[in-house]
Order: sequence, then C-alpha cells, then structure tokens
Amino acid sequence: MRKLLLSVIASLSVFLCGMNVYAIKLLDLEVYNGDDYESPGTHRILDILTGEYVRVGSLVQVIWAGPNGEVDLINLTNFMPGGDDQVLLYDFGAFDGVKEAFARIGDGYVEDGEGRLITCFPAIDLNYYDAGGVADNIKVYVRVFNMEDPYENLLNSFELGPITWYDSPVTGLPEPDFFRFGYYNFLLIDGQQLGPQFTQDEIWKQYFIPEPSTLLLLFAAVAGLKFVRRKK
Repeated sequence: MRKLLLSVIASLSVFLCGMNVYAIKLLDLEVYNGDDYESPGTHRILDILTGEYVRVGSLVQVIWAGPNGEVDLINLTNFMPGGDDQVLLYDFGAFDGVKEAFARIGDGYVEDGEGRLITCFPAIDLNYYDAGGVADNIKVYVRVFNMEDPYENLLNSFELGPITWYDSPVTGLPEPDFFRFGYYNFLLIDGQQLGPQFTQDEIWKQYFIPEPSTLLLLFAAVAGLKFVRRKK
C-alpha cells in the first residue's frame, strides 16, 4: 500500500512538473492612448487631413508584427495586415472563442470618445507567438483608420472621403502582472505623437496603378495588336 501511495505521489509530481513546463502563459491586454493608464485619452489621434479627431467608430487593429518584427505593407485589397503581419488573437471564452483584436475609436467612453479609446483583449496566449512565452519578444503595433470600414469606402469610390491610417511604433507586449494584466499605451511612444502614414492619393496609386514593369507589358501588348491590325 505504501509503495502504491509513493508511486501515485511520484506520478503526480511528474505530471505537475510537466504542467508547469508547458503551462499556457496568458495576458489580458489593456490597450489605450494617453499620458498614462490613470488618465487615458489625454492625447487624442488627430486626422491631419481634416484637422479633426478621428471619429468615433473608426476601425482599430492591434497587429502582431510577425516573426520579422517589422511593419509590412498593408494589403490594399482588404485593408488587413500584409506580409507576415497578423491581427493579434485573443480568447473571449467558451461562448465567443478566439477572436481577432479589432476595436473602435470611442471604446470605453460613454461620451467624448473622439480620437481615443480604452479596451481590453483578454487571454492572449503568449506561447502561441513565442515558444518561451516572453512578452517582450512578441512585437506589436496598432493601426488606426479614420473611418469604420475603409474597404467598403473604397468599393464606394471614396464616398466618405479620403482614407488614412496611423501606425504606432513597433514595441514588445507588456509582461503580465500578478493578475495577468498588461498595459499598452500605443499613442505616446518615447513622448512622440503619431501622424498619418498615407493619404488618399497614395492609396489610389498603390491600389489602381500597375507597377512599371506591368505597364511596359501592357504597352507592348497594345503595340503588338496595332501592328497585327495594320498587317491585316
């Protein structure tokens, strides 16, 4: 009986050690903009094209910068991250499951939410992005658009006006505290306020105008067709 009890205890110890080694490391990420967490939203995001604060409801993406840790070019076919960048994943529990870290300007504010937000993305699995679960190794940035649905606006020939977006500098995720929380102020990094990255004209150029090599091929094809018609 004693041997059996010792064997059970030993097996349980091995199991618990294994659980400790492979335990999932989670982070409840609080995302906001302002001087500090106690006064979020002190500094608001300004749409320089209009001179006004980014409107309530505008799309916000919290993005993992991928293994290379750098901001890749945006995918202009759907306004999602490009290259190896991905919208960060979080787990909203058994009812809603894993979701992408989208937010809206004005989140967390009953009123006067223009140009600012405070929101939480719970249960981010740090081991999913880094084998050791080291938060600082997981490089992220925030992308804020100046409207709710930039893709829909593109399809509607910019009915709502120019599309701009704002990318925060890349930084490592905060290490979770005792209560699993980490705080990420994306607007002020080293005291620098963010500005717009692209304007409508640049979007039109990138999205609609082919690369020079493609244009050369098109010109060659057109010239070839004209030559064939002349021979006929």
